Amino acid sequence: MPTRAAPPLLFVHGFLGEAADWHRLRGLLPPEVASDCFELPGHGTAPPLTDTPADWFPDAARRLSLACRKQPALPVVVGYSMGGRLALYTAVRHPGAASGLVVLGADPGIGDAALRAERGARDEALARSLAAARDEPAFAAWLRRWYAAPLFGALNRHPAFAALLKRRLRQRPGSLAAALRGLSVSRQPALWHALQALTIPALFIAGAEDAKYRAVAGRIAELGSPWQAAVCPDAAHAAHIEQPEAVAALIRSFAESVSAGRGRTAG
Repeated sequence: MPTRAAPPLLFVHGFLGEAADWHRLRGLLPPEVASDCFELPGHGTAPPLTDTPADWFPDAARRLSLACRKQPALPVVVGYSMGGRLALYTAVRHPGAASGLVVLGADPGIGDAALRAERGARDEALARSLAAARDEPAFAAWLRRWYAAPLFGALNRHPAFAALLKRRLRQRPGSLAAALRGLSVSRQPALWHALQALTIPALFIAGAEDAKYRAVAGRIAELGSPWQAAVCPDAAHAAHIEQPEAVAALIRSFAESVSAGRGRTAG
């Protein structure tokens, strides 16, 4: 019996990112595995969404669902942080768009109304400070403060950080600020209740040095099917940048299991 081809992979970067963030990891995948990237609105070469911020999540999910359906077969969607939240939301709201889901360091949502409001206020303040960083020195200083946060561990001392910072400086602070407002976790419906209802295989990955999302991985592991959880050693929040070989191996193994267990599914 012939071996099923691995499904294509569709990568979704996180806040401040772009398609090039996945370049190193994609180069570690077998050449026969097709892959593509989806850029979040207002990031990289993607235009911002023009609707009010309240509409950004469903509109961005429709864009991602359409990108999935343009792939040569139903893809495994791999989303990091903000991109992981969008990938999860899309899998829930657009069933049949993907054959599998890999989420790296993403929050399934905030159920408590007071905590959601608090997070929304923090993100609004952050968006204002980002929008005000209009020239390159101010933007570079903003980015260095952002990546000095404990969430990112030692990322700012990683050999890949200089190239990452250079990519970030190509971005448009105003568009990024708009994306932060529209795609804030405070605007995302809490999806914890929907995790176990997914009908496609799903994998959650957290860096071992990312305490917040390592705890999320633990909660998700307790859910059981269709979820798996994995912890990547020697990495914090941006595990795909710090340890691309380890994350690529996890994604490759997961995609192979999707191919063996499901093959191509109908949308």
